[in-house]
Amino acid sequence: MITETGPTYATYSEPALPTITNAGDIITDATFGCRILKLTDSTDSATGCTVPYSNHLLFNSDNTRVMCNYYDGWYKVKHWVFNPSTLAISSGTVMPQSVAGIQQTGTQFSHLDTDKMWVSCAGGTPGSEISKIYSYKPSTQAFTLVKDLTATVVANGGAGCYLFQLSVSADDDIFAGHVTGPSGGVGYIVYKKSTDTILLNQSGVTVNEVYIDKSGRYLWVVGGTPDATVWDLQGGPSSTTVTTEISAGQHYALGSGWDLMHSMSSGRIGKRDLASPNGGVTALVDVNKWVYGGAGSQQDHYSALGPDTWVLGSRYNTVGGTVVNPFDNELVLVKTDGTGNVRRLGHHRAVFTSYYDAPFAALSQDSAFAMFSSNWGNSGRYDAYIIETGVSDPPAAPPPTNVGTVSFMRFI
Repeated sequence: MITETGPTYATYSEPALPTITNAGDIITDATFGCRILKLTDSTDSATGCTVPYSNHLLFNSDNTRVMCNYYDGWYKVKHWVFNPSTLAISSGTVMPQSVAGIQQTGTQFSHLDTDKMWVSCAGGTPGSEISKIYSYKPSTQAFTLVKDLTATVVANGGAGCYLFQLSVSADDDIFAGHVTGPSGGVGYIVYKKSTDTILLNQSGVTVNEVYIDKSGRYLWVVGGTPDATVWDLQGGPSSTTVTTEISAGQHYALGSGWDLMHSMSSGRIGKRDLASPNGGVTALVDVNKWVYGGAGSQQDHYSALGPDTWVLGSRYNTVGGTVVNPFDNELVLVKTDGTGNVRRLGHHRAVFTSYYDAPFAALSQDSAFAMFSSNWGNSGRYDAYIIETGVSDPPAAPPPTNVGTVSFMRFI
């Protein structure tokens, strides 16, 4: 395995496609030496199984349970008992559809309780809207209502609107999502569970998505005009328009008080302090080593779900091409301290032809594993895979949440 002994910017071509057929099969990446487990196969879905997105908690806090989505008319949730030492998996359990409107985007594991998941339930039929948060216990398949936000969401966005793409702070207390409906994203809401308080309620705002950082203090807002906004929820919410090193639609990952940028000038990625989002960016790799345009045609997603030491990039060629530059078509951990150190994990073997062909790699909460999607050489279906990283950083205790002690609503 190539470790973080220093910046390693060599270009590694993809070797011959290895065979990995059935769920439970394990191979070793020929270039970087990390073990890869195939989590799903055609017995889980005739069409395919996928990682929903790179910022979803797909591993519980001690890596003894995992989840992904499978296609059965629409995307549903399946979870497994997982042995992190042997990479053995159970036969898997389908999340029952016993509550209305279960969403694959936003359903994820708790940061704190190893036998809990947060479930976003939503639907936008006018007059029968649903915007609810549930907890779900995988061992018993039982749901418990946490909060019904339907009335607030409909008042915010109007008939047919619902809360989408839920994110959760590292203390499992602050939930954020954007309000969407017939005309797209039209607002966003932040809710604090411990005080049963709406911290922020923005309406009349064109938005692509919102995301709460791990600390629960900062909300990252993407889309519309301006392209990006940072809200500080402490001491009465205040917002800052991001004006530096950002463009519309860019991917990102949030740590505790920082945001990883999708792209910087000079072919780099960087980290932004959310307390002063226009105050400069820390470059994480050398100049022209994280290349997008030209023959490479690379794109990527990021995951910062583990301790703030590392961020995971999953890079893919937007026209299904092969390796041209360093990190092309790779899963790679990047150190967040500005040293330029990386840990190369493997080639994901996803050949991109449409949206769900992207690998969407997501870190575990201790950074020891990552889950990714792949059509494995354009095989005609996609499945979920788990790769060992060689890193193990116990998740830090979540910081105390001291934000939003009183309700605050602002409509614009």
